[in-house]
Amino acid sequence: MKYNFYVCIYDLMTMFLCNSMEENIRQEKILQEITVIKEPYFAQYLKKDRAVIVHKHGCSIVNPITNEEVIKIDNDHYRSRTQLPVLHPDKKKMALCYSKIIKIYDTNTGNQEWSATENNAIYSATFSPLENTVFLVCNEYRNVRCSSDGGAIKDDLATINSRGIIIKHDYITNERSEIYKGSFFYPVALHPTQNIMCAGNDKNEIFLYHLDNLKEPWKTGKLENTLAEKYQWNCDGSFIMASGGNDIYMVDSNLTDFYSCFKGDFRKRILNQDSTILATLSIIKLKKEHAKFYIIKYWDIATQKCIYTAKVVKKEKESWAVSSDRDLSFSPDGTELMIVLEDKCMIVPVPFEVYKKKAIFITWILKNYQYNNPEIPHDVIQYIMTTLYQI
Repeated sequence: MKYNFYVCIYDLMTMFLCNSMEENIRQEKILQEITVIKEPYFAQYLKKDRAVIVHKHGCSIVNPITNEEVIKIDNDHYRSRTQLPVLHPDKKKMALCYSKIIKIYDTNTGNQEWSATENNAIYSATFSPLENTVFLVCNEYRNVRCSSDGGAIKDDLATINSRGIIIKHDYITNERSEIYKGSFFYPVALHPTQNIMCAGNDKNEIFLYHLDNLKEPWKTGKLENTLAEKYQWNCDGSFIMASGGNDIYMVDSNLTDFYSCFKGDFRKRILNQDSTILATLSIIKLKKEHAKFYIIKYWDIATQKCIYTAKVVKKEKESWAVSSDRDLSFSPDGTELMIVLEDKCMIVPVPFEVYKKKAIFITWILKNYQYNNPEIPHDVIQYIMTTLYQI
């Protein structure tokens, strides 16, 4: 009987919160703003007390807890908008790419460990989780003389064709090999435990390759409604997230099941460490406040449902020239989200109910237990909650 009572209380409270979420979007609390870095473009957690931030004046390693710049990696302010940091899966190495140059740094010391220069512009870089290699996607541009009216060729008219080149670098032995030339690919994704590469082109086609045989893909598929520009394996390699347009697709690891499970005008998206939660960044106009706001939504991967929505900051800039200067990053323990918006880098808490569907029920039980047992210190209850938070 008592158990049924608890279940009823939990269901009622959950329904109440869900209805409130739809009617009013909550203002998210900002735990910390990283003010030591001016005009940030991209930011990623390395560990709880370290993050890499690319900004107007270069690239830095900071302590987000104390708001201190720990290491200045470079000062190339004019490059920063194209120097998106690419982290190794273990986050001990970082790559910065600019034009035809790639540099790899140790994220603990900030020291440059390796660099290479390509013949063509580097579009993206991806670290292998299994070997000491990094995969580059480069664009090879070729001028093709043509006529605009189909008649005689005129010297002053030309079109530019491009094809993709995938290059594999061993940054320990310095071995370089061109492993693919063909249609243009967006950034490739590597399987977390197998030597399999996922690549997609500008025709919405997806390919899976064995890295020891890139002549022909062993699996192919095609998306229907969106042009995906980013592919990401989940933590165990059981599915691929394809995103870039208004739809986010979840694709099984054999490219046999395609389903668009998240819809919206997403400006940024990221999976948490165990791939159970998807965080997305959107912009909406709130009629009551006559303003546009950046909105964070948390989605349950298992149910494909939004479980929490909050507004972060008001959208001040109307220019889309810096629309790419946004980033999201979960802290390693999953309790915080680092956000880059409007030339600011801030940290917000990840709501408890995002990770624990029974969070309200557990909290109510603990508070009720403490009320009936006042001899239990409040710090003990808080410790239990924090421990549950991080499980």
